[in-house]
Amino acid sequence: MNQLLESTFNYLKIPMHSPSNLLPAGINEALPYDAARLELLRRKLLNLLNTHAYHLCMPPLIEFINTDKNRIGSDIALATFQVTDQLSGKVMGFRSDMTPQIARMDLQISDYDAVTRLCYIGSILKTRPDNFGGSRSLIQLGAELYGNSNLESDLEVILLMISTLRAAGITQKITLDLGNVSIFNSLAKKHNLDGELLKQTFSAISQKAAHSLPNVLSTAAHQDFIKLLELTGTTKILEKALRYFPDIAAIHAIVSICASIEAFLPDINLHIDLTELRGYRYYTGLLFGAFIQSEGQAIALGGRYDNITMNKSSRAAVGFSTDLNKLLPYYISAPKAKIKTILAPSLSFNLELEEAVKRLRDAGNIVIRDLNQRNTQHILDHNLIFDEINKAWILD
Repeated sequence: MNQLLESTFNYLKIPMHSPSNLLPAGINEALPYDAARLELLRRKLLNLLNTHAYHLCMPPLIEFINTDKNRIGSDIALATFQVTDQLSGKVMGFRSDMTPQIARMDLQISDYDAVTRLCYIGSILKTRPDNFGGSRSLIQLGAELYGNSNLESDLEVILLMISTLRAAGITQKITLDLGNVSIFNSLAKKHNLDGELLKQTFSAISQKAAHSLPNVLSTAAHQDFIKLLELTGTTKILEKALRYFPDIAAIHAIVSICASIEAFLPDINLHIDLTELRGYRYYTGLLFGAFIQSEGQAIALGGRYDNITMNKSSRAAVGFSTDLNKLLPYYISAPKAKIKTILAPSLSFNLELEEAVKRLRDAGNIVIRDLNQRNTQHILDHNLIFDEINKAWILD
């Protein structure tokens, strides 16, 4: 089937354009050639995830808003297109991130002490793009590991994310950015920050702006957060981090996982940013993102988000996701045995002709029926013609 898609759309490059007024800003479509390549890439990456024992899930495109009361409900609502259900009168939303849906599905199929590996792929829709001029319609692919809070599960997901990017055709040097939101949380708890003071401090750290730290912070708190702002760079800054904050377990965890990553992935760059607070309300620990030189934004993001559903029993969780549209420019499918593209006469009551067409298609060839005009959208290898001498349908 992959050969069929590849052969068909390698030749089908028709200059077709949708009227610009039909597509809102940030909404994309895939014409036949790109659609075929997206499908090949989708299959390849799902097969890869399956070999790592990640089971495919298919969450719904739309569901009621806040069906689960969780800590990210308001954030999801802001990113979600909402409509009113004509049957119930309740507010529904088109999914803007599949991860919370997958976490909910995990609770339906797993015991709290069992390890579950799930993967997913599908279209998501956001009210606003993540960056200026970016897309609001993504094809999100991701993998989530539930039920284990050890560093081994963090490492497994990071390695799987890098393998996914390599399988998609990323050959450039990858920079892996590591952070941990629990470091900021530890300092905030140490200095009893809450309310508006916590919000202002969070804003200053996330913007990496020392001058924006609240003036009402205690001297000790101010000094700690100034130190935190110094902790971005190569893995060498981890030595300084341990000197500054020897009692914060998350720093020791990053040291350990960096050592493992350097052993397993010697060909990537490691960058440490302990001020990274992306998804602060969402993530609970380690954060990671993959970057390449040709892209201004991360090509894959992930992290730990334990107990996202706020259920009575805590559920450890770590995962990553990426956008297939972002990976597509780098994807080059493996060379395939060439499939023949054949032009056959139009449908008729000639049973011998129809049997010949069926045999060709069963063998994996592409057979186009001639509707009284030559099909110029494909490069043809053969015509199916009738041999008057041998009284049989043959390829010219």
